[in-house]
Amino acid sequence: MFAIVLPSAHADAPRVAGPQSKLEFTSGGQRIEVDRYAPSPQRNKHRNILVLHGAGGALFDGARMRRVARALSENGYTVFVLHYFNRTGTIYARDPAMMKNFDTWHGTVRDGISWVAEQRRPGSHTSKIGVYGYSLGGFLALAAASDNPKVGAVAEQSGGIWNNQFDRVGNLPPVFIIHGEQDGRVPFTKYCIPLERLLTKRGTPFQKRIFPAEGHVFSPVAATETANNAVHFFDHSFGHSKSDF
Repeated sequence: MFAIVLPSAHADAPRVAGPQSKLEFTSGGQRIEVDRYAPSPQRNKHRNILVLHGAGGALFDGARMRRVARALSENGYTVFVLHYFNRTGTIYARDPAMMKNFDTWHGTVRDGISWVAEQRRPGSHTSKIGVYGYSLGGFLALAAASDNPKVGAVAEQSGGIWNNQFDRVGNLPPVFIIHGEQDGRVPFTKYCIPLERLLTKRGTPFQKRIFPAEGHVFSPVAATETANNAVHFFDHSFGHSKSDF
């Protein structure tokens, strides 16, 4: 188990505008809210990306998730921020809640992936989507992308394989690892390095962006760079860019 210390409520960057629309679907008999960010028609890449907050939920992680969603939508992706805590009525999660509810949230994220994959518009060539997860959302992103043909690429920030239970992870699409070496909540050596080793051993394509001076909650400068890196990763994974970054 890893320890999560919830961040303070103050924003770590200037406010970011909210979604253009709010949608919902049902998982486990519960209404799950989804924030949708749409690209301009001129830049639309006809690809959907699901974004997952961390243990802080929308209350503490909202600004960070909006920053990532805006960066992706401004670069042509339709982005869906999933409020998977709705499944359990959770506002924010500490260790006991995470241990109790992880599998339930995992099921809701997989339901969300299927729902987002169906939100295609004319001109779309495939139902494969991208998934981006932060912290607890990063653990859920990797778990839900495992053996999931609907996911074409997954980016995880400050996460890893849940409790390093590698036997629960099957085939993964290309992975983007983002981590701070000074992370005291999801320790770099405990989660990031083992994930790299697993992907290397399995021959799973992956890229990484490691920040030597960053902790669990990135500084505004690093957060902006991370959002831009995520854009480049999905561009490369989905064939919109021919070069690495």
